[in-house]
Amino acid sequence: MSSVSGRSAKSGFKKSRSGRRKARSLPPSRFERAVDPDGLLQPEERKHRAALLRHQVQFTRLARRYEQGVA
Repeated sequence: MSSVSGRSAKSGFKKSRSGRRKARSLPPSRFERAVDPDGLLQPEERKHRAALLRHQVQFTRLARRYEQGVA
C-alpha cells in the first residue's frame, strides 16, 4: 500500500516488453579483468577467482583500518 493517499502502490508507467531494448551484457569487472586479462578462463572460473580476489582486497582494507585504529 502506498504511503501517499490517493496513489496506488504500483507504478502507472510501464513500457511494454516489445518496446524495451535488449539488455547489453555487462563488461567484466575490474577483478575479472585482473584475474583473466587474456580471457582464457571459463566464465565460471573467472567469476570464482574474481570473487576470491575481491574478498582478499576487502580483508586487506579491513586489516589496514584495524591496524590504524589500534596503533
